[in-house]
Amino acid sequence: MKIRFIRKDIPVSSKVEFDPEKMVERDGHYFCRDDVDHETTVEQVWKHVRNMDAKPADDEARALCQPLLERGDQGRLLKAREAVAKGIHPDDLEAFYAGEILGYKPDGSYIPGPNWKGEDEDDDDTDA
Repeated sequence: MKIRFIRKDIPVSSKVEFDPEKMVERDGHYFCRDDVDHETTVEQVWKHVRNMDAKPADDEARALCQPLLERGDQGRLLKAREAVAKGIHPDDLEAFYAGEILGYKPDGSYIPGPNWKGEDEDDDDTDA
């Protein structure tokens, strides 16, 4: 059964011998490569696909994970992870999920999203 990681930050135990075909080394730590298929156990397939760390990479893994894929939780989970990664404040989550904001500029103001409903963030000109 095979999976393909969709994240670049999945660590590999330090007890595992380094395999350059399946791993990359960064700062003395090993991480799973996201551009190759990884042969693994049923338990690991289920765990990594459910956590949105990986996607099924063969028919056997797809069949196992079909109930997860049919529920449609992946989109919500990925968006929630994106919100955490971007440091979206809980008060702004609704606007983030609605596509009104994409995140924050260094000064803390919003980065308008495709569904932005507020004032024009880029309009610094004033008519005087």
